[in-house]
Amino acid sequence: MGEGQLLAAATLIAVVAAAVPATGVAQGVAYRERWGYLHLEERRAELWRECARRSDSDRAAVEALLAAPDDGLPFRPVARALAHLRAVDCDDAFLLRTTMGMFVLPEVCDPEGANEICRSVALSACLPFTAALPGKVALDFRVRDVAGKVVWSAEVADKTELKDLRMGTTGVQVPGAALADGTYTAELQVVIDGVQAPASAPLRTWPFHVLRGYQKRTEAAQAAAKAQLDSLPPGERAWLAGALQPVVRAYYGEAFVARSAAVAELQHLELVLANLAAKRPAAHGVDGERLLAFAGTGTDASLPPLQCVLRRGPDTATGFVVMVAGTPSYDGVSLRPAAPATREPGWLAREFADFGPADGLHVAFLESPGGGRDYAGALRTALPLLQSMLPAAAKKPWLVAEREAAAIAAFRLADLRPLLSGLVLVGSGAVAAPMLQQLGDFPVRAVRQAGPGEANLVRMLDWVAVQQAGTWQGDVAWLGAERSAWQFGLAAPAPALRAFLRARAAK
Repeated sequence: MGEGQLLAAATLIAVVAAAVPATGVAQGVAYRERWGYLHLEERRAELWRECARRSDSDRAAVEALLAAPDDGLPFRPVARALAHLRAVDCDDAFLLRTTMGMFVLPEVCDPEGANEICRSVALSACLPFTAALPGKVALDFRVRDVAGKVVWSAEVADKTELKDLRMGTTGVQVPGAALADGTYTAELQVVIDGVQAPASAPLRTWPFHVLRGYQKRTEAAQAAAKAQLDSLPPGERAWLAGALQPVVRAYYGEAFVARSAAVAELQHLELVLANLAAKRPAAHGVDGERLLAFAGTGTDASLPPLQCVLRRGPDTATGFVVMVAGTPSYDGVSLRPAAPATREPGWLAREFADFGPADGLHVAFLESPGGGRDYAGALRTALPLLQSMLPAAAKKPWLVAEREAAAIAAFRLADLRPLLSGLVLVGSGAVAAPMLQQLGDFPVRAVRQAGPGEANLVRMLDWVAVQQAGTWQGDVAWLGAERSAWQFGLAAPAPALRAFLRARAAK
């Protein structure tokens, strides 16, 4: 591969990073960290998928490995756990391959676009944290079509020193003109001292798309949406803003959420715009779950809108559940990425992919706390607005809140209780004794999760046990006895949560 191609790949990263509005952090650093954290989230999800199929003893071993110190490398606990499940050593090679990520830019390649640099796809290796290089590194890039066939490949053996990998400047250019419109998968495997990775080695894959005419269509859709956004009533604005947000993100090359669906997101925005132009409701003809964005939530109007993935159940459904994950974290305590500041709701929506309509429930997944938002204020605004978007028979929601979200919900329960049918606290969020005594029959459930907030939940339930031995009849209890690693989030207790909420939220 020539030097010119390497420079082109590096230039594209610089261009899109500079184009994204500044957020108070050196944008290049925040831009790369957002991609790196996406990579870490996906590794955790990969680990959970493998762990969920294993025995209780395997899961216990994995959770012990996840609880061990990471020695300054947040990927180390995940790498150790993956190696354990695959019955191999977590040596420097395995750790490097677990940590190695990849930029895929642009997310949608337009071979006919006016911007020449977006007519091909830059695949660039990126090492989000410093890891040892156990030998001479080469990078094996491949592109597969939807049938799994390799349609393009290249190996890079130069400029693969640590400084190059850390900056994300080593990669290849995939010519878009050689690819038909459609979705593809980019793969990156690390070759060490000329030895290909074994089958057990972690592989980095990300999707990307080719769509001729994408640039023209997305620029027209963005302009049309921005021209009318502020003139719409809150509900319609939430639909349009939610449709616009992922299109803008993909256009500027910011890391996606879970997996890329950029072409479908553009098509959705175009449908919402067509509805508004025809004086129809924004959601007319919209099937399945969709991203909403609520402006004016919290006390600071300068903050971005609160994101929400809404999954409507059947019109006859009365049960309603709102779920909120904890804030992005490297260590479960205080070490957090500069970007993203919040965990976007698409992650939870994927973790609970089959939850909701099949259970006779409406479900909303909210963006996590973080980024300076008054989250209790955001909930007070968003919860009634969400309920107004559902059929009249829908009841007030159950709120399932994890870690930081749980702590906020518990602390501000006096304000939130009139808006809720019940509360589930996961991993944190002990309700104070005076508030517990005032709850009456309002139900609260707690879910164990390893982490610093767990002790507070234990103390709360110990207090409840003492009171229930007397005359107090509050509806507060543990939801199951399972205890999971915080890295697995709400995915680990999902079966118990689903069964409980199916039974209680529809009552």
